[in-house]
Amino acid sequence: MDFKLREGPWNKLFQGNYQGFEVEIHSNPESVLIVTVLERKKEKIEGAVIELFKVFAVEGELEDFVDTFPREAMVLIKHEPKSSLKYFLVSSTPSYAKYKEEEFCNETEKLLKKLKESARTIKDVSRAYDLSLTELHEAGEKFRAAFFSQPLMAPLITPTAREETGYEPIDLSERKRIGKGEVILGVTRGNVVVKEPLELLCRTTIFGSTTLDRKHAIHIIAEGGLISNVAVVLFDWDESFNGLNTPSNDLASLQKYKVNFEPIGFPIRDFKAMDLKVDLNLISVSGTMELFGVRGEEEAKFITSLIKEGKVDSIEELAKRARKSQLLDESKAGVKNRTIRILRLIDLRHPKLFGGKNEINEISKNWAKAIGRAGIIHLEGIERRAATLLIHNLLKGIFLHYDAMRKTKGVNALILLPEIKIILSAENPSLMEKEIMELLKKFKEVGVCFALSSDRPGDLLREVITLSETEIFILSRADVGVRMSRSKQYRIMMRPGLSQCTEK
Repeated sequence: MDFKLREGPWNKLFQGNYQGFEVEIHSNPESVLIVTVLERKKEKIEGAVIELFKVFAVEGELEDFVDTFPREAMVLIKHEPKSSLKYFLVSSTPSYAKYKEEEFCNETEKLLKKLKESARTIKDVSRAYDLSLTELHEAGEKFRAAFFSQPLMAPLITPTAREETGYEPIDLSERKRIGKGEVILGVTRGNVVVKEPLELLCRTTIFGSTTLDRKHAIHIIAEGGLISNVAVVLFDWDESFNGLNTPSNDLASLQKYKVNFEPIGFPIRDFKAMDLKVDLNLISVSGTMELFGVRGEEEAKFITSLIKEGKVDSIEELAKRARKSQLLDESKAGVKNRTIRILRLIDLRHPKLFGGKNEINEISKNWAKAIGRAGIIHLEGIERRAATLLIHNLLKGIFLHYDAMRKTKGVNALILLPEIKIILSAENPSLMEKEIMELLKKFKEVGVCFALSSDRPGDLLREVITLSETEIFILSRADVGVRMSRSKQYRIMMRPGLSQCTEK
């Protein structure tokens, strides 16, 4: 940790790596542990998930006390032949901060303040039980030595490693009571908080009002996924969501909407269109040819057969395969020559667009097993044909990625497609657009949800409306109608964001 935090000195207890993330654990003289999971891009640290713990030594029975404790906590028990040592760890819950001294220190101090409040709550509540809780630095040497010599201490308190160890902490935090897998949408006119399971928003369409207001709805759904530790993939046309990693500075508005979270920024990773490729191994050959205005059923079959020969990383490599191919029927020589010309035409139109495999695992990746991460696909400045090819290719890659994982329980990922009219227009849909539609239909089979927005339902393919299970219709940013096909419809005042978004 490169920054000077208050209430130190902070001594390093552990430094290591779990599931590809760098982890550091520090402690101070007052029994506080700070766990940081670092987000590094190349050699530079961009941000960190921070979680603080207050450690208590315990004497007495914990079970009844734990059942009524109103905060996130963990119980650790170290059994020895003649006795057991018990520890009670209260958590601040994880939060994300950019790795800049002022922001990192401010976020840590905010978490430390919450942790102190939780510690006071512990002391107050424990008085009603036959239980002795002593802050670890005030406990006997036996308790201190046993805790800090515990080799599993690091993975047990590291967000990214708890799942790896199979350890499930007792979790009674406000965040859990709000509910993993739930989205806080806003409040009713009667000031009742409205939250919905993420699974009920698994096929959501957003219409009405302005582009700005529709993007705000996308923003709120994104935050619901991220709080629920769901990987979010967000296609951004104009850098509208760059502020997702910065906490909102409008705490008063959040309190007005009865949001019991502090403002928070979320981990993001940016993927520029220029750095992504249309993976030739996943393309729709007929759909691609149609987008480029070329026809030829035989040529499409020939290109498909060339791709099936093995992994291909460029149009040039595909053309070489075509030139080297031996045709049993010489009458097909015209097909071969036309295919080579088609490939050359496509490469000339978009010389850097086609290539090999994208890092789908990085694009759609959870962060630290405690808070979700958003992979933002930047499409600003890209023309419609290239955007259609890229979106189709990435969606197909994401589907195959989760299909291979065979984890269909719950929500694995959330795909957000704001202002999708440019791709799924109701007028003369292309083969590629129809294939995108088929992918949207299949996503739920592999635990992938989506939300998309446009001006009006009539702007999009009819199949989009048929597929939709939840419709959000925005009269204005603060006046929103929600209709769920399975259950209900109602009006709400949509809440402000926990994070900032430019929402252009």
